[in-house]
Amino acid sequence: MKKTILFFVLVLTSGLAKAQFELTPNGFVDKENKDKDYIVLEVAGKNKAELYKSTLLYLNTLYSNPKETISAVDGESISVNAIDDSTISTVLNGYSLVFEFKDGKIRIKPSYALYYYSSINGLRNEYEIFNDKGKLKRAKDKERLEGFYNGYVAIIKKNAEKKAEDW
Repeated sequence: MKKTILFFVLVLTSGLAKAQFELTPNGFVDKENKDKDYIVLEVAGKNKAELYKSTLLYLNTLYSNPKETISAVDGESISVNAIDDSTISTVLNGYSLVFEFKDGKIRIKPSYALYYYSSINGLRNEYEIFNDKGKLKRAKDKERLEGFYNGYVAIIKKNAEKKAEDW
């Protein structure tokens, strides 16, 4: 249930971030600059340490077992390696997101692998969005994956821009 809610939040917020990913036959690229396989979020008024800390704290709230999902190089980068089963039914989205930080900026680089899943046979063949010639095979699934990753970007940006609570 938590995964399904997270998926819908990600999809609904995917349009909020200016920087967005587009899925191509070669993987995800910056929608505005297709030469880049990453995007950069601009977060005015926050230094590198603040962005790192707020992102790490927020990511820890998203996963039921963050120690198994998140790894970090203190103050420098954060890697998320997880599996989502709510984006496309009967398909597992094994994804990785790497976050790097500079003053006022968060760089996000994704990668993914899709696999058919069967409760009887377990993981099976890789699930393809594009054919071997780069032609789009599954437009709806491409949209769903873009929504998932762009929604993730949007909630990271929203969290990074949030002012720290003084309680």
